[in-house]
Amino acid sequence: MAGATDTSDAVIVQLLADYPAAIAAVAEMRWREWGQPPEPTDLAWWTATTTREAGRDGLPVTWVALDAGGVALGAVGLIAYDWYDWPEWTPWVAGMIIRPDRRGQGLGGRLMARLEAWARDQSYARAWVATGGRAIAFYQEVRLGSDRGGSARFGRCGDDPVETALSVAGTCGG
Repeated sequence: MAGATDTSDAVIVQLLADYPAAIAAVAEMRWREWGQPPEPTDLAWWTATTTREAGRDGLPVTWVALDAGGVALGAVGLIAYDWYDWPEWTPWVAGMIIRPDRRGQGLGGRLMARLEAWARDQSYARAWVATGGRAIAFYQEVRLGSDRGGSARFGRCGDDPVETALSVAGTCGG
């Protein structure tokens, strides 16, 4: 199951490690979305990070959605740590991105479903995501883990009012 590919609707969802030609496109999508201060502004940094997160057998790992022509439409990663202040909280959803012209078509949910299936196959009981703004509604909508009995609780973790965490099975820290 961990290496399975979702091919419905002429879009495939697979490990980025199995399609390295898409790394540059995924990195550029992430850079265009987040590549302004306080985040790194250099496209090379985003490319190096996306390359590093394109694992296969363990964390970090990234899933990519590709159209029938092999064009990257979106991606999502799972990394060991997002907030280094909480090393016991692992893994973290990272870099969820959908090309702007493909948003609202269910690709994000498909990516999250594949990532979650992989995480479950790796025996992770929960996953966390730190987010804010319009992304909060996305994670509430996909209800991470909810279709398989997960509690998908959504609430604030820490003192930063912008950061929010979503856990597959639990609340912040528990």
